[in-house]
Amino acid sequence: MCDARAFFFDLDDTLVDFGKARRKALIALAGRLAARIPDQSPDQLRELQSRIVEDRTRRGTDIPQVGDFRVTRIRIWNEVLAFIGAPGLADPGQLTDDHDLLTRQNLELYPDADASIRWANERFQVTGIITNGPSDVQWGEVYAVGLEDRVDRVIVAGDIDAFKPDPRIFEAALEGLGIPPQAAVFIGNSAAHDAAGAIQAGWTAIWLNRDGDTYPPTLPPPTATVTGLDEVPALFG
Repeated sequence: MCDARAFFFDLDDTLVDFGKARRKALIALAGRLAARIPDQSPDQLRELQSRIVEDRTRRGTDIPQVGDFRVTRIRIWNEVLAFIGAPGLADPGQLTDDHDLLTRQNLELYPDADASIRWANERFQVTGIITNGPSDVQWGEVYAVGLEDRVDRVIVAGDIDAFKPDPRIFEAALEGLGIPPQAAVFIGNSAAHDAAGAIQAGWTAIWLNRDGDTYPPTLPPPTATVTGLDEVPALFG
């Protein structure tokens, strides 16, 4: 890996703790919804809030990030409202927007992210971020944590209509740089989207396994695996 010239990060659950921020946002929204249903005791409110959080989390797991992503998320909120027996309780579109806003407000860099970004900028010719998701949502996250000026390039899937593991998003990251894929490194937490996608695009892939997961044996293996961003510099000598 010592001859690498470009280093790119995934965003969600790699540089920023997206899972934690999303759950905080969901808990806040569920509390608001539960409080709108009249004649609920405190215990009933807490139970209803819990049901909303659990059902929204279940329905929102592994949403396909293709096509009209917003329409899919609105549909899921419709299903959640129907599940709790209150289909007219709130506007699903507004719930989607509120969830995005609250997620951004709760978004934080992981403790090891800041030093890792500084190291990459000092070590490589080009640094960047490659992230899946709609343009407005992902750029909102980038601005929320101040990453827009800390790397050379930010590639958002929604801007180019190519989502990891599609090799086109990795090609877009290197466009015009004169850097071949074999001289580029990508790190991310998703085995299927990040590690396997980068490998299939001809990049060096580092799988960030913060949670002690097992790498799927059906996917092409990553070049290296780390449990934190602070372990990455040692891979480059």
